[in-house]
Parts: sequence; C-alpha cells; structure tokens
Amino acid sequence: MPLYAVTTVDKPGMSEARAAIRQTHLDYLARHKDAVVLGGVTYAADDAKDGSVWIVNLPDLAAAEAFVANEPFVKAGLFQSIRLRRMNKGQWNPPAADGAASA
Repeated sequence: MPLYAVTTVDKPGMSEARAAIRQTHLDYLARHKDAVVLGGVTYAADDAKDGSVWIVNLPDLAAAEAFVANEPFVKAGLFQSIRLRRMNKGQWNPPAADGAASA
C-alpha cells in the first residue's frame, strides 16, 4: 500500500477550537491506528500550535482523501490549508524518534 503525507496549516485564532475537539481527533486517530504511521502537531516559532502532519498507509488516493475528509479537525474547519501527497518510504528509522517530545 502507498504512504500518504498530510500536512496542514491552522487558520489564525483556532487554538480554542483545536483544544475543544482534541479528544475527538485523538479518538479518530486511535480508530485508524492500523493506517496511521506517524502523526503530530506542528509549532510556530513562538511555540503556538499551528498545524498537523500525518503519514498514513492506505490502499489508494480515494482512501487517503476519505481519511482526511472525515478527520475531526478537518470537519471542524480548523485548517486554512491541507496538502495530501503520495510518498515513498525512503529512509525508515523509527528508533531515531525514541525520546522525542510528545504533547
């Protein structure tokens, strides 16, 4: 199955909306744990949350588009931009993430 990279950028002023639906978002990712390779929030220079990144392993572009369309942050209109791209695995080194911060 191909991998897909999803990168998003929050609309300005969405921190309260993000916080309010965070658990719903995490529950969605947990329900799709067999497809989510990596996911996390991105931060601006001032350490404010400003977007998300997900790497998902799904059978085709239609499945990846459906994953994105049904994601709670997307459904809530949190993002000003969403980019979905197919990608190759390339370098693969999960142990390099050991000890990385998780918020």
